[in-house]
Amino acid sequence: MVAFAVAETRAAHPMVPLGLFRSRAVSVCVAIGFAVNVAFYGVIFVLSLYFQRVLGQSALIAGLEFLPMTVLLPVANLTSARLGARFGPQTAIKAGLAVAAAAAATLPRPARENELTGLDW
Repeated sequence: MVAFAVAETRAAHPMVPLGLFRSRAVSVCVAIGFAVNVAFYGVIFVLSLYFQRVLGQSALIAGLEFLPMTVLLPVANLTSARLGARFGPQTAIKAGLAVAAAAAATLPRPARENELTGLDW
């Protein structure tokens, strides 16, 4: 994010008007969105390692394990937009966080400390 901000300040025609970031709401939303994306792609990375190294699945099967999530993402995006329009953004955000917490609770828990990495220290 810092590199993007530096590049935008030096650009003759920035992609994003930097004046937007004077608004605290915009800055907080961008920071939260960045953190959510880092966490999301971190989960994909770690789960792909788990599927292949610990469960011994091939790369193809491990990739297919992500298919339900790939299908549900656009459905969730469209549903959240409708929820936000009908009940307000706070309700949609709370519902999304509750669904994310429930989904995180279903993630596999390693039985041993080294099971997640597949490495014996």
